[in-house]
Amino acid sequence: MGTVSTPRLLLAALALTGCAAAPPPGPADPLDDFRADLRSPDPETALAAAMELEPESLDLEEIRIQARLLAEHPEEVLAGPGEGSCFLCEGGRSIGSPEVLRLLEVAVTRSVPVEEPSIQDLHRVMVPDHIPGLVALLEPAEGNLWRYLLWMLRLLADNTDRHRETVAGALLYARSNWVAEVEGRPWPRLADLRFPGDGPDTPAAFLQRFHGLLRGHDPGGWNEQFPWDWWRRWEGTAEKPDEAGVEAFTPEAARSRLETLARGSPPDDEEWDRFREEAPLLEAAAPEAMDALLDRWKDAGGDHGRWIREMREQRGRPPGEADRAEAEDVLAAIGKGEYPGNRVALLGLLGGRGRTVLERYRRERHHGLLWPATAGLAIAGDAGARSEFLAFLRGDRTFVYDAVFDPVGFTLNGDPEALAHWRSRVGSNCCLWFFAWEALRRWYPTMPAENRAGDPDGAAERARQWWERWKDRLAWSRIAGGWVPVAE
Repeated sequence: MGTVSTPRLLLAALALTGCAAAPPPGPADPLDDFRADLRSPDPETALAAAMELEPESLDLEEIRIQARLLAEHPEEVLAGPGEGSCFLCEGGRSIGSPEVLRLLEVAVTRSVPVEEPSIQDLHRVMVPDHIPGLVALLEPAEGNLWRYLLWMLRLLADNTDRHRETVAGALLYARSNWVAEVEGRPWPRLADLRFPGDGPDTPAAFLQRFHGLLRGHDPGGWNEQFPWDWWRRWEGTAEKPDEAGVEAFTPEAARSRLETLARGSPPDDEEWDRFREEAPLLEAAAPEAMDALLDRWKDAGGDHGRWIREMREQRGRPPGEADRAEAEDVLAAIGKGEYPGNRVALLGLLGGRGRTVLERYRRERHHGLLWPATAGLAIAGDAGARSEFLAFLRGDRTFVYDAVFDPVGFTLNGDPEALAHWRSRVGSNCCLWFFAWEALRRWYPTMPAENRAGDPDGAAERARQWWERWKDRLAWSRIAGGWVPVAE
């Protein structure tokens, strides 16, 4: 995801030339003057800095200034790649969920011509709360911009049931526009159409009205583009998942199951997959009985024996040991002059030894590692870094960090507030949902939150229900390296 520009490669090259683990303080950061230009009273100077500065080298206040400046200049951000657009190169990556509607509003007001690559990439920072604002922009929008706004609305609708009536009304309005265009009539006004939320419409009645506007036409391939996942969830005909998965065990049920298994040999191939799926839940509910079973089976041969030995090793490791071992590898690599990328956040697990390096990367902005370093400092216990990083996450600035998604760094090693943020992004756009899935499966390995491009089977709602059901009954599984439910 995303494009690596020439300046970013230059920053990486700079980083490769000076990455000793604890170097003496260096000269002033070469980007200081450019960052100062963001606050220039001269609009042209400030805009030039906003277009050129990489958000990877900016703190949160600077990113917000940059994004606000660019949101007022969609002609610079949303032009096609051949027209000098900065969205796919430098400053435009700072645009996040707080600024995206303003960017689109200015684009609509000024009738800015847009091209597909840059405008469609904006979907990655859009969330369900943007739906009412998107709908409000449909009527004044023109040309390709109108169509792209509608595309983003349909994409969001396929992933969420929030603002359902507003989405339904907007679809009726858009369909009416298509039909009017085919028949050579002026487009209707949004206010002249009754939204489904204004009356007792059922899903069936809505669809009947919707297709009643078709009148034998399918302008623009509308039927194919209709948000059918959204519709089927509303109608109640969404497909169901093939299987619900293994249910959590009570401690008594887990001990009984493990005792039954212990009376025999390791399961055959048909039963082995079931056991591996159950293992974290059995372990969390009855850890001593799980240890006894693994000891009994320790001499098994073949793949089963290897998996049992791996489980026994994982049971014997303190939580987080593997992450700390990787952090040691990162520290050693930095000492050799290697560029650590986002993995530098893991140094926060090493306490003071890692903190020295993290503070350096936070201070020396030209390395482009300010945000991984901030995450690492938060993990190490820096309250200010934690507050800033959580605010950064809430801005949904995916272009700043999506090159390598680190589920330890971008959850601040399982910080409750960071995990709450990622749970809130299940059922968001396809890209944010992907990040949420990467984060959540690391810490809640049995949570049914797998990302979708569209949500055909209600995965977002299942994830919400799972959390509400189990949030107060979670136990740590060393086998899975995360929190799993234990039934009462």
